[in-house]
Amino acid sequence: MPDEEKSVLDQAKESLLRIQDYDIQALPRVDELGKNVNFLHAVKPAQKLVDLYKKLTITALSDFPEQHLKTIIQLADSDYNLFNQILDFDNSTQNKEERDAIINTIA
Repeated sequence: MPDEEKSVLDQAKESLLRIQDYDIQALPRVDELGKNVNFLHAVKPAQKLVDLYKKLTITALSDFPEQHLKTIIQLADSDYNLFNQILDFDNSTQNKEERDAIINTIA
């Protein structure tokens, strides 16, 4: 079902569950990126962020007005995409400053 056919509540549930279930342990990437350009320092703030999302239960979403649900969708999707930027990070084409910017955004 395309996103426009899903209710805002269903979209919020999907976005929230996706970020709550994110595997933070995949973020460091020490073996692939080496000891100088890995994302080990992103793990702790990322875990705090996921833990914050976990405080918001799926059942509570039905109590929120549509505009707040849209905000939850936007924030959860943005953070999910930020985590995926770490997984997509390529130290052959991206530099340490770009890595630091991603870590700082999470923190």
